[in-house]
Amino acid sequence: MAKRLNNVKKERGEEIYKLLKQDHNEFKAMLKKLEKMGNSGEKEDLFIQFRQELLAHAKAEEQVFYDRLKKAEKTKKLVLEGAEEHAIAEHLVKKLSTIGMDEDRWPSLLKVLRESLEHHIEDEEGDVFPKAKKIFSKDEALMIGQEFSEEKQRRLQGTEYEVDEKEDVYSSEEDTLGFQQ
Repeated sequence: MAKRLNNVKKERGEEIYKLLKQDHNEFKAMLKKLEKMGNSGEKEDLFIQFRQELLAHAKAEEQVFYDRLKKAEKTKKLVLEGAEEHAIAEHLVKKLSTIGMDEDRWPSLLKVLRESLEHHIEDEEGDVFPKAKKIFSKDEALMIGQEFSEEKQRRLQGTEYEVDEKEDVYSSEEDTLGFQQ
């Protein structure tokens, strides 16, 4: 196990917290840019990139980070809340993907998504991270960071983030963490 942790430090050298915060900052910047842009192919491309990055981030975070945190009593409730916030974001992204950017409600939905993500990020960085730092050692946080990076990259390389208009991501019977709704 020690050898793997040393490889983590050499390959990535980033704790899960730093990697998640970097993504959070990128998401906030993308959303602000999307809100300022007029309708164009560039805006559509940026939204597609945002959607793919956000969904890969959320699923990798749930699988690698949240799954470990749900086992600890002091973080279980926060993780459940975070998973619900991910589901809401996925639902909003799906809605944005299925209506035209030129429709009047597109900017309003984008604003709701931005505000929801800002709230989620504030909760995660302000509440979840400090509690997680008490649960995971620095080496564990490095290992989780490596696993998160690998899982996110795997998901980005797949085609699983095409929007299926018939599927409602928020109405599933069971969420990604295995908790019944």
